[in-house]
Amino acid sequence: MKGYQVASMITQAPVETGEANYYNTESRTVHLLPSVYFADDVQSAAAASHEAFHSLQHRELYMPLTIARFVKRWYQWIVLAIAVLWCTLSFTFLMTAWIQWFMISYVVTIHIAGKASILVTEWNASARALIWLRSHYDEKEVLIARASLRKSFMSYIHPFI
Repeated sequence: MKGYQVASMITQAPVETGEANYYNTESRTVHLLPSVYFADDVQSAAAASHEAFHSLQHRELYMPLTIARFVKRWYQWIVLAIAVLWCTLSFTFLMTAWIQWFMISYVVTIHIAGKASILVTEWNASARALIWLRSHYDEKEVLIARASLRKSFMSYIHPFI
């Protein structure tokens, strides 16, 4: 099966060619590289199914994806608001150590929650993809797909190391 066929079997979201493999939460569209979209190998099927399962996560309101979308959209504004509050309180001499600690902790917690939710979302999409691939491909091909999905997931882990 070609990549677009795999994605279309899993989701009702439109599947288009693009400049990267990703699911666009705004347009609710699965985008696949032409090399994945038209290919009929198991690695392309793994990439296509992974992205298709992101669309199902979105439709199901999968909580880690919802958190990741919230943090992506609002993190910069939250940090800006805290920075303005920090400056304002510093000039009025109302800044105490516990307020400083709370502000820093809040920013760090939101940042970590955002990163963790991305990791959980990616892990879940890959796990669902592997389950789907096991029912459509033989075990040798699934091992190849698993290695491909693991390599992709590790690209999210690498920035933390």
